[in-house]
Amino acid sequence: KLHSEWPLKLLRRGTLQRLSERFSGCTETWAYAHCLTTHRASSRWVLILHSPDEYLVVPRIGRGPHATRVGLAELLANMDGRNVTRGQGSAGAAQVSGMNFAAQEVEQIPASGSILAGTWLRGQRLYPLAPLLDPRDCFCSGPHICVALSAGAGVPHELDPRQAVVHHYVELLPRNRGRCSAMGDTCSQRDNSLAWAADWLQRWYRKT
Repeated sequence: KLHSEWPLKLLRRGTLQRLSERFSGCTETWAYAHCLTTHRASSRWVLILHSPDEYLVVPRIGRGPHATRVGLAELLANMDGRNVTRGQGSAGAAQVSGMNFAAQEVEQIPASGSILAGTWLRGQRLYPLAPLLDPRDCFCSGPHICVALSAGAGVPHELDPRQAVVHHYVELLPRNRGRCSAMGDTCSQRDNSLAWAADWLQRWYRKT
């Protein structure tokens, strides 16, 4: 859940608010702790996506906008199975790999779905990006890894990227052009696997 003016909720005097205007991530760890604590009694898993340029992608089962939810439900239902994780046994945390996507010039893109429609150049490497956490076992998390696991949680797993991966649109904003290569990657491989999602968003936008 998004909390507006999050720094002010932590300190009403406005000190953190002013710091956040200069250093946008200075209160994010507390936001993750709040999220995990809030969901401890209500959610089985929590995925930390700490930026609006990150999108979780799971296998498509079925077609249309509900396909992702079906695939995600199956993934979470089998989180403790060896067919999903590369390790063995259960764990209170897993790591979802990310892959970079760079922007390309696309003319006359509708507002809805424009990021997916105009960003089809994928990078060459996978890297640990988003933690998928059991809030009963992970007490504190950073943007990329759980930093405080319960004693009986076991070793965190790395999810097979064929089961789940995060598309990281590293050139989301115009000022980020060239960020893919600056991160040591080469975003040159065409990947339009989310074309169906861009098309659905654009059709939904036209109906509203």
